Amino acid sequence: MSLQSSQNLAKTGAYGPLPVSVAPTELGTDEVQTITYAAGVTGGTHRLAFGAPITTNVAWSATNETLRARVQLALERLSSIGAGNIVVTVGTMTAGIGTLLATFTDQKGKQAVATITVNSDDLTGSGSVSVAETTPGVDCSLRGAAHGAIAVTVEPLESAAYVNTGTPEATVFALLTLIPSLSLGSPALGTTPAVHAAVTDAGSPVTVTTGITSPPTARNVTATAGGIPGDIKAIAVTVTGTDVDDGALVEVLPVFTVDTPGTVVGSKAFKTVTSIAIPAHDGTGATTAIGTGAKLGLDRTFTRDTVLAAFLAGVREATRPTVAFDAANVSGNTVTLATALAGTAVRVDFYR
Repeated sequence: MSLQSSQNLAKTGAYGPLPVSVAPTELGTDEVQTITYAAGVTGGTHRLAFGAPITTNVAWSATNETLRARVQLALERLSSIGAGNIVVTVGTMTAGIGTLLATFTDQKGKQAVATITVNSDDLTGSGSVSVAETTPGVDCSLRGAAHGAIAVTVEPLESAAYVNTGTPEATVFALLTLIPSLSLGSPALGTTPAVHAAVTDAGSPVTVTTGITSPPTARNVTATAGGIPGDIKAIAVTVTGTDVDDGALVEVLPVFTVDTPGTVVGSKAFKTVTSIAIPAHDGTGATTAIGTGAKLGLDRTFTRDTVLAAFLAGVREATRPTVAFDAANVSGNTVTLATALAGTAVRVDFYR
């Protein structure tokens, strides 16, 4: 049923009630029954029963609201229902003919209940009254949870957090916040020449516009200096392309360490790479390759870190991902998983 038992919901952590993960159906559904007054009823009285208890005579009325109020009061007075545990509303009704909707709530809510029965022998005219279950009640598996307990439902695209605004005896889980689930594709482990193979220094600056492979999933780029160490200069490669929203994006990568082969890592997520500007090194024995890093781009801007968890190949990572956020530029919003990428599906859950 859950990651924690419903008994644990009564406990609290340092920041309030402990959350529990449940299927959406486990929050329960209030049962709704439809009371139908068939055409032909002209007057008289009827009685309703819920289990053994039965109401006193309820006078029929051609005024919808009067009939509704009489049925509501009669049902609430039954010891098997009780005040506040049922709400009767007018469905489709004209002059007392049509339907009333009886919704079981509070201590009778979020559970399967018996069907109301009706004795309409004392009604006048040719019509009768019948009751049918229109929305089956579904038991809330978290009944007994403390007031303020948090439950999280897990859905493929958008999960949600709910808080118990009711009591342990009458749980009412109200929506607290939505938890969207964002697919980041199935990115492979980044490699140093993933965007462009190593370019040998020609003794002058060069701008590369061909032979470029854009990453299948928006992510950061890297530059790797190689070749003869003594020919490597402390230069900064400039990468141009687009962000996940197809907006123009330019990033000047960190400078190489002079005379030292190595990789520098960008921080912006590129959807496409269209050109690479490489300044001249100190000698033609140096090379520069452009690759992809581990930072995966998010498709929206964040004003703060609201990422809850990352999933790799459908498995939730034990360690929360590293998150960068930028309220002004979508390219600056990235996640880095704790586990190495492996060409399997990546998903990120966050709250809003």
